[in-house]
Amino acid sequence: AASAAGAQTYPTGALYVVQAKRVILYQAPFDTAWVHKVSGAKSLTIPDQFSEILKQEATLFPKILFLDFYRTDVPNLIPRQHFYDLVHLNHQGAEIFSQYMGKRLATP
Repeated sequence: AASAAGAQTYPTGALYVVQAKRVILYQAPFDTAWVHKVSGAKSLTIPDQFSEILKQEATLFPKILFLDFYRTDVPNLIPRQHFYDLVHLNHQGAEIFSQYMGKRLATP
C-alpha cells in the first residue's frame, strides 16, 4: 500500500487494531419478518456468511468484541414498525437498539 513519506503502511485487506482499548464489531439486527419470510432461502446465506467472517476475524484480535445481532433474538426486541426497511432501523429503532447496546456493553 502506498503512503505519504514516513507514514506506516499495512497490507491491503488486512485488519489492524492499533492502540485501541477495545473495538466493538457487530452484525446489525434484521427485521424478523424478513428473516422468517426468506427462511431457508439462498439470500439468508449472505448475512450468515458475513456474520461468520466477522466472528472469525474478531478471534484474531483480542481487543475486538464481536456481537452478532443477526443470529440472536435481539431483533425480537425491536418492533417491526421501528425498521425503516428490512435491514435498516428508523429513528425509534435506532434508539431502542442503542439502549440495548449500551446495556450489553456495560455488562462484563
